[in-house]
Amino acid sequence: MSHDQFDRSTDLQQLRDEGYTVSIDESGYVVLRDVAYVTPEGKVAKDGILAYSFSESGPQDHVVFFSGELPCKRDGVPFGFHSDGRWEIADQTFANYQLSAKDPDNQIDPNYYIKFKRYIAILGVHADALEAGASNPPHRTVLDTRPDSPFVYRDSASSRAGIVEYSRRLEQHKVVIVGLGGTGSYILDLIAKTRIHEIHLYDDDVMCSHNAFRAPGAISKEQLDASPKKVDFYSERYSVMKRNIVPHAYYLDATNAEQELQGSDFVFLSMEGGSMKRAIVEVLEKMNIPFIDASIDVLIMGNGLGGTVQVTTSTPLQREHLYTRVDFSDPMPDDIYSSNIQVADLNSLNAVMAVIKWKKLQGFYVDRRNEHWSAYGVDANMTVNGDEI
Repeated sequence: MSHDQFDRSTDLQQLRDEGYTVSIDESGYVVLRDVAYVTPEGKVAKDGILAYSFSESGPQDHVVFFSGELPCKRDGVPFGFHSDGRWEIADQTFANYQLSAKDPDNQIDPNYYIKFKRYIAILGVHADALEAGASNPPHRTVLDTRPDSPFVYRDSASSRAGIVEYSRRLEQHKVVIVGLGGTGSYILDLIAKTRIHEIHLYDDDVMCSHNAFRAPGAISKEQLDASPKKVDFYSERYSVMKRNIVPHAYYLDATNAEQELQGSDFVFLSMEGGSMKRAIVEVLEKMNIPFIDASIDVLIMGNGLGGTVQVTTSTPLQREHLYTRVDFSDPMPDDIYSSNIQVADLNSLNAVMAVIKWKKLQGFYVDRRNEHWSAYGVDANMTVNGDEI
């Protein structure tokens, strides 16, 4: 059964958004699992299954199939609106009862949401009488079995918020992150929740304890002692929810950037500055690929830290400003002023600013100014914008 049919069915989406385990099986049935009911022994069971044949025009009658023990009232007495049988409602899943509880007004339920909620209430009120809250939605995670889906399990956040239309605007094929330090790891954390098909990670460093203190989440000592490559560590961590996170345990430079960036829709540069970054930028411009450079500059200022968090956007419509905003100079080996201070909150802010700008470029967020440079000053608590088009 096409997943598009489920996506178009707002009543089924409503059931899923409320936390019910519902799907359209290949057999052609809408199947709702984890239904609470009372067994003939007067005990609460939560493994009931309701099913009804799917039609885009909605339910055709008031009956429903049920798989489980004979559903009863709170005292173990059967309802009396069932008939016995055997119907395959999903692969190797059979219903053994057909329930026939009419609507109070003897009307056919107008949609699947109302139909299933009515039967959940009929069975659940008796289960709730024996166990408070027994019929509450189970909120189980639903695997996303669509072969073209970028997610391991269904994105219920977008449908629950009613923003699926906008989330689909982020469906780029290939997005690249160069540098998996503090900022780059937070960028990955944010874009892994979007519908990008492939995310490619480039970094040749290993995970160390100092990385753990400016990275999303918590990393165990055992994981750090294994000295994994950053790209391998993060691709494995996020693969539990996101498909097609591709690690590359080496850096891009003038010798490989053009080949590696083929087919890229967007690139995040979260690496240190210098001639290597400039070489990548020149390739990106040559290949007409839009990108964002994310950087922070933190210094000791008197009795505290100060500095700037900066995001510089480069698109085919606006390129030249980048060379006045981004420092491409290589630090001298004996440069005592090159402290490279990194702090987790500023790294995460840098990533958030970069990802918000990327989402603006894709039309997810409204962009009234279309700025191509933005900077936040820590000490003044001020954000400034520039290079608007």
